[in-house]
This record gives sequence, structure tokens and C-alpha cells, in this order.
Amino acid sequence: MRVKERLLRQSGLAVFDRRVIANLLGVAYPSTNPILDRLVRAGILTRLRRDRYVLNETAAARTRKIANELVKPSAISLWTALSDAGITTQAPRTVQSVTPKRPVDVAPDNLPMFQYVHLPPVLYAGIVLDGDGVFRMPPEKALLDLLYVQGGALDWSSMDLKRLNRAMLRRMAGLFPERVRLALIASPLFR
Repeated sequence: MRVKERLLRQSGLAVFDRRVIANLLGVAYPSTNPILDRLVRAGILTRLRRDRYVLNETAAARTRKIANELVKPSAISLWTALSDAGITTQAPRTVQSVTPKRPVDVAPDNLPMFQYVHLPPVLYAGIVLDGDGVFRMPPEKALLDLLYVQGGALDWSSMDLKRLNRAMLRRMAGLFPERVRLALIASPLFR
């Protein structure tokens, strides 16, 4: 069991599926089910959802990378991206991402909930890859995504709006429907 755990740890991967486990451990694909069951029962792996597993010891520190791996394509956005950038004082309990695919919530044991919100493909743009290999929206785009998803009603008092790039906000706002642009203009940012 320790050899398997060491191999998984050395891989550096955030999320494992059966095919990856078979390749890492050098076993046949059908043999992975009992191995995965034993690793989960031993507390080495946590099952996130069907055919998606994560190492328990690294899971808490890698929630953003796990979020990217659970649903592809996806990018960290909304309150999570704003909190990570220091724009808001609110600390979300849910790791929020946007995706051009269907919305879904994943609630694994011992980890925060992962929420994936649908954005139309035309709005799924502006993604950056950070130093940790996590796909995320810049704070300006995350704010626009939030206005789009929440219909313009935000708690502006919890945000440090001086940290946002107004020129970038104006440029990115052109992608969004008029109601989002109007909500942005009515915000304390442009008063």
C-alpha cells in the first residue's frame, strides 16, 4: 500500500482516474477497481465523483487545481476568483468556476463544494493560467461573470474596487449583454 501511495504522490497530479492509476501502478485497467477501493478505505484517496479521485494529504491545498480537473473546460471565477485576488472580504465556502458546459455541483467528503456555473461560449473568454497551473478568470472578468450570473445585485461594500482595472472592465464588458453593462455603470466603480 505504501508503494502505491508513494507512486501517486510522486506523480504530482491533482486528480486521478482509473486509466491514470493503471498506468502509474503498472496494472491492468480492470484491476484498478479493487485497488481504488482499498486506497479509499485506507484513507489515502477520496472519491470526488465517478472515476475521479484525489490524494487526501494534498487535497485541501490544491482545491483550485482540483476544480479545474473535475470539469473540463472550466476556470475559477465569480466570488472565488475575487476572493483569491483580494478584491472581496467575503471568503466563499464553495469553489466557484465557470464552464461552457452544463452547470453542476460536486460535494465530496472533507473538501469544499465545487460549483460550476454555465456561461455561454461567447462569454467563456479571458482565461489566464496562473503560476500553479490553475485556469482562472482575471478579477475584472470574474466581476463581470458575477454580474451576469447574479443579475446585477451585488454587495459592493465588501469589495475593494480600487484594485480593479477600469479600462479592462470597460473592454471586457463589451462581450456581455446590456443588463450587465448597465449594472456595471450603476456600480460604485463608475459613480
